[in-house]
Amino acid sequence: LGAIAIHWIRQVKEVLNSHEHSITLDHQGPMEELRFWEARAEDLAGISKQLHCAEVLDILSILNKAKSKYAKPVEALAGALHKGSEEAANSVKFLRLLQGPCEQLANLDAAEISSVMLKFLNCIRLIHVHSANFNTIEKVSDLIRRVSSEIIRQCTFHISLHEIFHGDLE
Repeated sequence: LGAIAIHWIRQVKEVLNSHEHSITLDHQGPMEELRFWEARAEDLAGISKQLHCAEVLDILSILNKAKSKYAKPVEALAGALHKGSEEAANSVKFLRLLQGPCEQLANLDAAEISSVMLKFLNCIRLIHVHSANFNTIEKVSDLIRRVSSEIIRQCTFHISLHEIFHGDLE
């Protein structure tokens, strides 16, 4: 049972430490960030559900009665999973605010993009003020860079460099 607990500890720590996701800012927008948090919330909820099933609770009970040094770390990781699930749910809740402006941006021509900027800024401000996960300068700056990347991607979709370099500046 101790070996099983060690295996659980390693697996759960690996998932919890994967929090620092590797989405590069240069190419990914806020909707990719949202999809990351949705997947993370689903993963953490699944693992948490597994840790709270009757069989696992029985094993933890046996480990506790045997005074195993592995029981407490598993229980602590269950708490960390709960905290991670709350963080993921909070991120999903607030990042969904950007869905509307992102969908609107996708349907705009380059000349109309400025019309959606105020919506993005209001959403980002709301997220920064009310979200527990985006309340630091670093995290809100990351979110602003993601929105900027999305805007740049939309502009490059509509603006032909070939035409500009051949004299069509309109």
